[in-house]
Parts: sequence; structure tokens; C-alpha cells
Amino acid sequence: MRNSGRDHRDPAVQVLSERVRPNVWRTSMYAIVNIQSLQFRVEPDHKVRVPLIDGNAGDQLTFDEVLLLNDGAQTTIGAPRVAGAAVTAEIVGHGLADKVHVFKKKKRQNYRRNRGHRQAFTEIRITGITA
Repeated sequence: MRNSGRDHRDPAVQVLSERVRPNVWRTSMYAIVNIQSLQFRVEPDHKVRVPLIDGNAGDQLTFDEVLLLNDGAQTTIGAPRVAGAAVTAEIVGHGLADKVHVFKKKKRQNYRRNRGHRQAFTEIRITGITA
């Protein structure tokens, strides 16, 4: 194949590739928080689906197991948690995830089983991160 005349080290090509794929991790503030033994990366005003939590829509939650905190300029890593840091959230609603089909079969035994499962979740909106 013939080269189109542009070198792969051409700055115009590099700038274009950076524009097409921006770094989605560059935000002002984020935290990694432990919610029911699972770690989630959360940012203010973002929605996150977590395992089912008791509560009604509109209830306020506070998670104090913050493992990492980044305020845009400085990153604080906890040992094992960041002291004094907390994440506040509001319950948006509850729901069921997409169905997972489980099909079992043993050949030549006339054995076929078809099961489905939908995992329950709670959708929360992160209202704030405090250090």
C-alpha cells in the first residue's frame, strides 16, 4: 500500500488523534469508594448503579470508606482509608439489570435446563465528595 504522504509522526495527525479520543478521566474531583465490598469510581453529579441498598427514592446516603481521593491537584491514597473523607449520595431508584440466560445441556441424555436471572440494583446520584 502506498503512503498517503503523511508521516505517522506528523504533529497534525497526533493532535487529531488526541481530539478524537479525549481523556475521559480528567475531571476536577473524583474518589474511589467501597460500597458493599465493591469499589466504584465516583464523581459529583454522576449516577452509579450499585448492589441493592435498603431505602426509598430521595433518601440520603453517606459512604465513609473512601480509598482514594483526587481533588484535581492532589491525590490522597488511604491506608486503608482516607481519614475524614466521605461521599454523599441520593437514591434515585431501584431496578433490575438485564437478564442473564443460563442454559445447561448434556448431550445424548435429553437434559436441557434454561434459567434466567436479573440482578437487583440501586441507582444513586453522587451529590458531593468531602475531604
